[in-house]
Amino acid sequence: MPLRSAAARSVAVATALLCCMGSRAEAPVDLTQAVDAIWRVRSVTFHFQSPTTFYYCDILQQRVADIMRAVGAADPMDVRAKCSVGALINDTSVRIVAGVPIEATEENVETETTFDTRTELVAQTRNWKLPTPETVRRFRAIRTDVSFARLERLHLSPNDCDLLAAMGEQVFPTFGITTKATIYCTPGSRPLGSPGLTVEALMPITPLPIAAAGD
Repeated sequence: MPLRSAAARSVAVATALLCCMGSRAEAPVDLTQAVDAIWRVRSVTFHFQSPTTFYYCDILQQRVADIMRAVGAADPMDVRAKCSVGALINDTSVRIVAGVPIEATEENVETETTFDTRTELVAQTRNWKLPTPETVRRFRAIRTDVSFARLERLHLSPNDCDLLAAMGEQVFPTFGITTKATIYCTPGSRPLGSPGLTVEALMPITPLPIAAAGD
């Protein structure tokens, strides 16, 4: 059944990640620094504007999703820009529903398994089981410095500076991702290479079976 409402898409992401979604394997790390983690699922809308860079609507959405994955976000993820397919845009709003790892402290577990009446109603209507502190999925994760200037797989260019800066200011704080080195995008004075934003994020390290809500 298509997920037409924003509320339903948010609940679908939360149910899939918190109940049954595992993390993906990452590069070898110092496992002595690993902690127990759960997914923090949030919905956030941010404003992208650039005086020089235009994206096709679908490319912008994919760019945003790729940046979120680089800081630990997992699929399923819902990214929707306010634009038409095929349109070139440089000023729009983008809505993200995604989950990133957070440490599985007692407070965080309680917060991520407490739902409002609307969420409970959507889950009940679609026969989705919301997680409890006892059933929420836990996995291992480690705090990692993520330098976008070094993430060659993202193929970022100086043209992505405004988008990355907007996400660093408007999106990452909502997910508890800490900025360690900011970037400034002044027209006519772009960085020569990839935008140099650096953040600290909790990255998943242990692969688990994957499933998605609503399948």
